[in-house]
Amino acid sequence: MSPSSLTEDFQIPSEHDANLPLIEESCLRQILAENVPNIDSMLDRTGEVPVTTYILSTYRNGIPLYDRTPALQLHIISSLRVIFDRVQSGKALKQHLVMIAEAFTSCQAEQGRVIDHVYGELVGRDKGLREQVLILVDIHKQAVMDQVVNQLHPDAWKTSDANPHGQVPHLQNSYRASLGESLGLRGVEAARADYLRQNFNSSQITEAEELFRSLFSVQEIVDSFVKDINQQDQNSERIIDRDTLTKWAAEASSTDAQFDPHSIYYNEAAPGEYCMEAPVEENIYQPFLSQKAALNIFRKLFLEN
Repeated sequence: MSPSSLTEDFQIPSEHDANLPLIEESCLRQILAENVPNIDSMLDRTGEVPVTTYILSTYRNGIPLYDRTPALQLHIISSLRVIFDRVQSGKALKQHLVMIAEAFTSCQAEQGRVIDHVYGELVGRDKGLREQVLILVDIHKQAVMDQVVNQLHPDAWKTSDANPHGQVPHLQNSYRASLGESLGLRGVEAARADYLRQNFNSSQITEAEELFRSLFSVQEIVDSFVKDINQQDQNSERIIDRDTLTKWAAEASSTDAQFDPHSIYYNEAAPGEYCMEAPVEENIYQPFLSQKAALNIFRKLFLEN
């Protein structure tokens, strides 16, 4: 939890991503229909407008919430275009568009956060192992932020549009705007652009930070890392690319004689080190991590560099 863990620093759009050709509206609708179950019946938070209408509008023009911050608006537009491009080319998963569609049943602040999150996950996959692991960290930090708001504002989830300042997405932005930089959270600038966020006093911010730090669990991130790598279904949706892990292990052993690159594979002689059954036959030559191996990887990634 520090500025060094901020994933936005390495997720600047490439020249290719910044100049993507626009996809025709009819094709966008088809992509949504093919990837999001029941997309035609999904409505915005008012229950009156199909989410497809707003998704297509955002693809062209962005989210009204960010009209007064052109740089953020450009980021949202570019990010959504990258997401559709990668779904169309098979470089993104169906679940990514499902997350986008579900976000559009909520408020604009949530739409922007989810677009940014999905974009960050996709771009992180193009990077090295450290950056991919930080995507898992981002996911955990968002889960912790959910808990913080739930504990400090237990009635926020049922707050109506009559009091938008008290709704969950805007409360999260209120804390993210104040704590985001020190905790390495994504979306600080977007949070500051949210005119519906609250300006909490110093004691409220301190209380939130202390709660966040108490709920943050490195062990839970390690567990997520192990579970992600050890999935046995060939079609599993992964955050961590196993080939990237294999390449990283080989490079790590070339500069550190004490690091065993074979430690990322299943050790038949020590089955008790694993929290899962042995890998299936078709995955026997793929990485399969024990908790011990995962912790060693984390030490090298974040404590030795």
